[in-house]
Amino acid sequence: MPIRPQSRIVNPTKGIIYVENIEGETQKDQLNRFEEVLVSDPCYIIVECRSLSQQVRKRIAVGNFLHKASTISGLVTVALSLVTKIEPFSIILIARAAFSALTIGAAVLYQALPFYNSYFNYQLVGSTELVAKVTDRSPDSCSFRQVYIRKNDIFRVRLQQILAFSALYSLIKGPFM
Repeated sequence: MPIRPQSRIVNPTKGIIYVENIEGETQKDQLNRFEEVLVSDPCYIIVECRSLSQQVRKRIAVGNFLHKASTISGLVTVALSLVTKIEPFSIILIARAAFSALTIGAAVLYQALPFYNSYFNYQLVGSTELVAKVTDRSPDSCSFRQVYIRKNDIFRVRLQQILAFSALYSLIKGPFM
């Protein structure tokens, strides 16, 4: 049985990297190999291994959940801060404190998780047309394939940080902001 390459770069200018399935490899070895691929920071990663793709999707889903939880609760905190200026009800103040804590906690977890820089910067693309467009393979040449595209995360992170700081300010300032 010939040894297959762990990953091959098809077109370095586009930054496409294939992560192929290797027989007899454990999930931990697959994740380690995938993290080595992430170090090169490619634009596209094409995974041809179902078990590895499921692990990557779970890690990306954690990042998406933390970001959405932080952003939505941050927006609710800002809205409740505006409402407390009009009517300072105690239930609104308690809700504002709870949403502020949720915003800060989710933002800190999003930034502090050890695989933040590598996994959270990618998103799953479900389009087989994209596979055919960016690769040298037809969409039907492999039984299973997942495409991950690098996204510009700067705006997302800045929005989340601004909302987290406003929630922290809301907690420190107190009921009458």
